[in-house]
Amino acid sequence: ISALIVFILSALCAVLFNSGSIFAEKDPYASSSHIAVLVNNPEIMKKIHKAEKLANADRFEEAAEMLEEIMTADPAVKEHVVPMYSRALGGIASGLIKPDPDRAKAILLKSVALDPDNAQCHYLLGRLYAEQKDIVSAATLYQRAIELDPEMTNAFFNLGYIYTKLGSYYNAVKHFKKATKLSPYNPTAHYYLGVVYEYGNDGIRRGTGYIPEKPEREYKKAIKLDPQFAEAYYNLICLYSLENRLDDALYYLKRG
Repeated sequence: ISALIVFILSALCAVLFNSGSIFAEKDPYASSSHIAVLVNNPEIMKKIHKAEKLANADRFEEAAEMLEEIMTADPAVKEHVVPMYSRALGGIASGLIKPDPDRAKAILLKSVALDPDNAQCHYLLGRLYAEQKDIVSAATLYQRAIELDPEMTNAFFNLGYIYTKLGSYYNAVKHFKKATKLSPYNPTAHYYLGVVYEYGNDGIRRGTGYIPEKPEREYKKAIKLDPQFAEAYYNLICLYSLENRLDDALYYLKRG
């Protein structure tokens, strides 16, 4: 059972809860409507609107190229366009983290250098470092992403994974709990919180501070939200078996 839990946790870092365009985040400084107040040039604004539409359609390469042209043609608007450009760069990099990590890293470093307040790109850079097993750098970047966007579920979730790997179970629980609060209807968040609860404060399964009701509660929430969640059934059945609650174990064995 412990081996299964460790295996599942080891595959956790790249998990994303909230899909969708980077531009879906509400950031007035990245929107053309905000820029229009600052840029009094109809032709440039027309191009900015077009770049925004391209980005919202996930055509990030085209959006970035158009924004580069705008900044080259009129350097005076650069400071107003940079946040949107930075997010377009993040969109490009997000699809390159696995196939071309070197290029993704260069793009993301450029993005956060241009716009240090870009939470999404700090998060993506953290993912890249996590993929490369540099969990210390990844943790620093996830923490920075959280500082910039305290509602970024993905960053809390992945930081919880890192604390688990480092053996800091108190902090792991803290961050997974925050992920479940931000994403209460996501069964995966509840499941992994249950997994961490299975370890005590000392990092030993059913060790110091272990309270069986806590993982039980989270596994049940995961199953309620996703009745096909096989791993949640498995862990709940194992928990009941170890607690000698065989009727409960049999009930969920039949359901699962």
